[in-house]
Amino acid sequence: GAEGAWSEWIQTRTAPDAGPVKFAYFGDAQNGILSHWSRIVRAALNKAPDARFFLHAGDLVNRAARDYEWAEWFKAGSFVHSSIPAVPVVGNHEVQAYGVQDRRSERVLSHLWRPQFNLPKDAALPANLHETVYDIRYNQDIHLFVLNSLSQESEAQANWLDSKLATSDARWKFVTFHYPIFSSAGERDSINRRDLLLPILHRHSVDLVLQGHDHTYARGAIGQSPERLALGEDTQVDVMFVNSVSGAKMYELKPNGWDSYADHGVILQKSAENTQFYQIITVDGARLTYEAYTADDQLYDYFEMVKGSTGSKSLSAGARQTLDARRFSNTADYANAPPL
Repeated sequence: GAEGAWSEWIQTRTAPDAGPVKFAYFGDAQNGILSHWSRIVRAALNKAPDARFFLHAGDLVNRAARDYEWAEWFKAGSFVHSSIPAVPVVGNHEVQAYGVQDRRSERVLSHLWRPQFNLPKDAALPANLHETVYDIRYNQDIHLFVLNSLSQESEAQANWLDSKLATSDARWKFVTFHYPIFSSAGERDSINRRDLLLPILHRHSVDLVLQGHDHTYARGAIGQSPERLALGEDTQVDVMFVNSVSGAKMYELKPNGWDSYADHGVILQKSAENTQFYQIITVDGARLTYEAYTADDQLYDYFEMVKGSTGSKSLSAGARQTLDARRFSNTADYANAPPL
């Protein structure tokens, strides 16, 4: 603001030292931002008005350099963007080539990214990764680590993540990036990224990995037993992975789910097509609660994770009723919101 040109009053909150913390997690918004994605933001706020931050796992817009798409993203969230901190992740639609014909550049980060987001800069990282690779120690319980899937400096990011995780004493550790470790759509796969990052996630027993890109919903873990989960019994878990989508653009699931990744010990527990989601994650001491909701606030997926004094994690599907599997075959006819 300035003299005679102040904005309206905006209230925000700093992080509590301890105690329950909720945050919302969104997959790709990308298309139909104002027409379709806005309702997801409103639904998440209505479900969790006490959410401390909103995490966006990449592809916030469709065309990285189009100012009016970013204007739609900010308008869709309205005052939420002013009062609730955003944790944005770079997706493939936040980078693009600039110039024309033989003067066209390589794909680079949108020139609109850094002016719009005030994000941490870590001196241990190359300058070109600043504000796209960062960590947030939210309080004594929660530590967030954000990676840039579109940077060619994968080794630098992996080394940074390994070092940061090794020194973190937070009870709960979350890692987020755009390209999934285990893809859930079509012919997609990120072999090199998986080979580089999965050992690090394993070694430090990261609790939850939050991803986007595949325009489907998929959630599963390494270390769980589907038979015991089906019975509602507790079981041990190592790392939990989620791919999600919040916007209007949808893809088909891989026909065999995550079966092709069986050698890694990962088991797909719940998946969906043709559905917009938002997720509410609650951390309360040694207990983490995860809820995935549809745009009309129906609970689609749910689990509770409890961490023991030694760091071991038990997972329970709980007793809450969730929706049956959603597919293109049993949902409304798909019509992607046209790109801007």
